[in-house]
Amino acid sequence: MKKILLFGDILYGGSLLFVYAIGHCVLIFIAGLSVGLTESIVSSRGIKNFSLYSKRFSGAILVAVGIYFGITTF
Repeated sequence: MKKILLFGDILYGGSLLFVYAIGHCVLIFIAGLSVGLTESIVSSRGIKNFSLYSKRFSGAILVAVGIYFGITTF
């Protein structure tokens, strides 16, 4: 970094900026791909069924724990 500031090597500074920009774009591209992959997995029928049953099971556990705490507290 000091080399760029002291000697004014424009080609070196431009290449560093270019490599930084490419790395930044690759990360954004990968994030976009992962969102698309996640949406395709979530839209599958098996995952929808699993999600429905896991929500019901978690809700039942939450209600049971609430009733337990309600009974033992009072």
